[in-house]
Amino acid sequence: MSSTKKSMKTLELKGGRMALQQANIQKARNNTALNIAEGKLADREMAIADRTGRLEGLTTIPEWKRQQLLKKQAVNARLVKNGITLKDLADEYNRGKADATKEYVDKLLPYQQKFFYCAAAMASHELFGFGETRILRLLDRVQEIMCEEISTGDIIQRCKAETGIDMFEEEYTI
Repeated sequence: MSSTKKSMKTLELKGGRMALQQANIQKARNNTALNIAEGKLADREMAIADRTGRLEGLTTIPEWKRQQLLKKQAVNARLVKNGITLKDLADEYNRGKADATKEYVDKLLPYQQKFFYCAAAMASHELFGFGETRILRLLDRVQEIMCEEISTGDIIQRCKAETGIDMFEEEYTI
């Protein structure tokens, strides 16, 4: 075979490979777009299934989710058969949520306040050299200010008015 024919054959092979490569790239792009669209549909249908507890008309729900929902429906059917309504379940859920919230307010919130007070005491000691007496006076005043105002919104507004600091513009969160 002459060198010209070899060159022509090589160019044809390269051209064919490049065309195939471009076709594969386009196919991958199409598949990616299709996968994204199918994923969004599946997410929407999963949300519908979670809200309604029903599978009717949903096409993309995976088998594990179907089984989970079928078990949930079977449990609900047994509960209704025994005289427990879905309203009873919702009421019990809300009662449990209220109890958990009360536990947070009664037990965890005071702990978080102590945590804040400890941090404020250490900062005032470190930055300003406050000793025990001054720190306790500072914390007592903090407690008084918190009790003087009716709501947290009032304290935030007062802080901005008296100090110029808007805590919602600052990055002070745990």
